Amino acid sequence: MLTCLLAEIARDGSFANEALAVPSIILEYDVVEPEMGKSPAPGIFWGLAEHVGPEHMEGIVQMLDIVQMPPVRSLYKGGQTSVHDARIATLQRIAEATVPYGRISQVGTFLGRETRKFRILIRIENHLTINACLRAIGWPGNVDKITETVSRFNVENVGFGLALDVGTDGVGPRVGLEVAAKGGWVGTRFAHWQPLIEVLVANGWCREEKAMGLKQWCGYMRLFGPEMHLLLKGINHFKISIQNEEIHEAKAYLGACRVLARDVGFE
Repeated sequence: MLTCLLAEIARDGSFANEALAVPSIILEYDVVEPEMGKSPAPGIFWGLAEHVGPEHMEGIVQMLDIVQMPPVRSLYKGGQTSVHDARIATLQRIAEATVPYGRISQVGTFLGRETRKFRILIRIENHLTINACLRAIGWPGNVDKITETVSRFNVENVGFGLALDVGTDGVGPRVGLEVAAKGGWVGTRFAHWQPLIEVLVANGWCREEKAMGLKQWCGYMRLFGPEMHLLLKGINHFKISIQNEEIHEAKAYLGACRVLARDVGFE
């Protein structure tokens, strides 16, 4: 499926190729959920360039079809194209409603899960507009819980996003409030994330031993060669899942990236 997606991105005339719309592909692995001895099925997400708007959503759905086939394709047999068309219409509506508050920055799906649904990430420009954005896109939950959760953080140093599952009938009842230190994980160090971790621990969303594990993960390793590289290890974001006015879980998303030492100011 990933090979098919990459081929579509590289294909002359495809939406992703012509619009230069997909600058990145992300594979996301959950290391907690899989049963012992079984490999986790990845989530496949692609980042969307800043110029991608509501008018590009048909191309996004075509990419989703590629990743989710054959299960989704089977829904279209016998003229059942209504699922495909409904996905386009739903995503266009959400994208248009999002414009005053931010933009859809990622779209993707989890292999092995419900194929009629997919996930979007809305990057919010101003934390004060989070509730207005959720109302505009038709989120069925109580936005007051979102407001209360956001208020726990020092918003001057934090960026927020909304992760939502989307079906043909709109957005689902669970929202993932994504919280990240401003600057991106490659451009930040553990000190930038410590205040966020302290909030998570203080509210019972993260155990002390896991907070220590996050600290131990962050750092870098020198990789010597013709030019010195670094293997940067850091935190990408935290996600607090909220449904029915309750916080169900908080997750940390970690990453590792190889970069040229000189590109990050390391001599």
